[in-house]
Amino acid sequence: MPPPLKLAVVLFDRVTLLDVIGPIEQFGFLRESSSSADIETDLVTLSIEYLGPTRGPIKTNRGPAVLADRAYDEVGGDERFDILLVPGGM
Repeated sequence: MPPPLKLAVVLFDRVTLLDVIGPIEQFGFLRESSSSADIETDLVTLSIEYLGPTRGPIKTNRGPAVLADRAYDEVGGDERFDILLVPGGM
């Protein structure tokens, strides 16, 4: 089984919550495919990190706050993500 894909979700003040949660929900349907026959196999595993201007709660444009695991400046220069999700907002 391959290692999990690293997904970074970029949060910011007044982010649209549906633009965060909707794509993450869809990523849950990703499957590995066999190169020989394009046969779907195991679900892809994701490692998700929420990044914000600061750690902790980030206000959404409507509704509950989302918690940032790390601040933008805590991401190392040599650190890489497989997927970078930049949601919409105000």
